Amino acid sequence: MDLKELFTEIGIEVNEDMYEQLNSAVDKEIQSSNDRIRTEYTKKVKELEQYKPIEKTAEQIELENLRNELSETKFQKTLKDIGVDDSLARFIKSDIDVEEFGNFYKGFKQNQQDFVPSLNMGDNSITKEQFRQMGIAEKTKLYESNPELYTQLKQQ
Repeated sequence: MDLKELFTEIGIEVNEDMYEQLNSAVDKEIQSSNDRIRTEYTKKVKELEQYKPIEKTAEQIELENLRNELSETKFQKTLKDIGVDDSLARFIKSDIDVEEFGNFYKGFKQNQQDFVPSLNMGDNSITKEQFRQMGIAEKTKLYESNPELYTQLKQQ
């Protein structure tokens, strides 16, 4: 429905000049309103653009990947220097304190090497080290008295 039909419907007679003036005024007001809204939203978009993430170039992405790879390689080398083998190193995250972990790992390895299991033989217990130091006669006596213990010690 245009302006002429609206005036006719409500019973107002408007000549052609008045119609043109009114139509022009309405168009100007609509345009002005649209301009204000557009300006307002343009300002908001510009304010929000500062939060838009900066897209990285292919070179920047490649450089970042190379840095990550170098960092991982250095970390793996540090673990090897400490004495951690590859099968364990893959479970260790790179955000650990390597120096502290190195001290822990060296202590752990030392404790593991110092550990000597002992096997109970009734009232007596024999360590692996004691078994190694036994002579053939003692080993034979152990075999006759407790073949299961003898087998366990011999396998270690």
